[in-house]
Amino acid sequence: VEWYEGFKSNFGESKHAQETIALCEGALDKFQEVVVAGREKLLVQNAINGKKADGSVLEYGLKYHLDRMVPALEKGIPGDPRFPERDNEWIAAREKEQKLLVEWYEGFKSNFGESKHAQETIALCEGALDKFQEVVVAGREKLLVQNAINGKKADGSVLEYGLKYHLDRMNPALDKGIPGDPRFPEKDNEWVAAREKEQKLLVEWYEGFRSSYGKSKYAQETIELCEKVFAKFKEVVDAGREKLAVQNAIHAKKADGSVLEYGFKYHYDQLNGALEKGIPGDLRFPERDNEWVAAREKEQKLLVEWYEGFRSSYGKSKYAQETIELCEKVFAKFKEVVHAGREKLAVQNAINAKKAQGSVLEYGLKYHLDRMVPALEKGIPGDPRFPEKDNEWIAAREKEQKFLWSGSRASGATLASPSTLKRPSHSVRELWTNIKK
Repeated sequence: VEWYEGFKSNFGESKHAQETIALCEGALDKFQEVVVAGREKLLVQNAINGKKADGSVLEYGLKYHLDRMVPALEKGIPGDPRFPERDNEWIAAREKEQKLLVEWYEGFKSNFGESKHAQETIALCEGALDKFQEVVVAGREKLLVQNAINGKKADGSVLEYGLKYHLDRMNPALDKGIPGDPRFPEKDNEWVAAREKEQKLLVEWYEGFRSSYGKSKYAQETIELCEKVFAKFKEVVDAGREKLAVQNAIHAKKADGSVLEYGFKYHYDQLNGALEKGIPGDLRFPERDNEWVAAREKEQKLLVEWYEGFRSSYGKSKYAQETIELCEKVFAKFKEVVHAGREKLAVQNAINAKKAQGSVLEYGLKYHLDRMVPALEKGIPGDPRFPEKDNEWIAAREKEQKFLWSGSRASGATLASPSTLKRPSHSVRELWTNIKK
């Protein structure tokens, strides 16, 4: 060009220079056609092939970048339930690729957007970005739902090891129901406490999950699953709580606030077993009858107190009826055995009472009669050698008779009451008549 311009300036009018000028102009036109037009294509190609070492944002150029990104998008999110964390890794990798591609594409389009040589590449990039939008952006909603479901406490969830683990423990336990092993009643309370703790955590998780993803189609199955578990909890635990409250009241001991030292069953077994046997009635140990009645009365008093509280709290519960019936049967048995036996015992106590217990007889009726009756059967000594002994004998018998008559009349007056002790009164009167004779 430099030479041509000088040559044309000096010889442009010469006919001898025209052929040369034409040759130069032909060469310059050819240059324009080949090099200037080709430079644009080359710049586009250089931008496409440029690597990070050449100043590109793409590590190994556009082709390498798209060859990794596009097939991955075509395969889609892995979605392997065994390895949910791989979905997040996949999304993160595609987002990184997309970010770099957008940055490269914007610079490339800004520089070569009008070039015909860049249009194919622009179309490739836009296709890849559309695919990203279709696969990743749409899939992110599903992934967010999945992440919330799989999230563990370490990830910020209220559920220690995620929803699946939580439901896999809670659901089968609800299916089995409260243990109900009478040998270990405390396990029922432990079971309910464990389910209540699980339910509380699940409700907290569910409310947050539904608030965030309640409108997502990907969350509906999980929402329904949780609601089924809530319904089952209500059916098993809420309904079972009434039965457990009754059971706790029955098993409660004094240490738990009950009036019964070791719970209803122990108390009932003690009282019922004793009533079945009845008052001992061992003539060798009459004092044991009083001890027995006192023990039963104490047991009855405690059981009545417990029963009234129990019936007041659970009288309408179907789970309490068996226990209420047991109590009422034992009350009837108490009345039959102890109330009826009290009459016999009162007579026995009067017969066995000694002076220390308020009787006029020093050591009780048996001792008194065992001395008096044999003496009467022998009669007045009548020994002429010791006539004074006859007077002593008479005085002793009169004294014995006086005490016996005094006690008999007092007892007879009491025992003769038509509302209480008719038979014992008859027996005492008959005995006295025989002694009098």
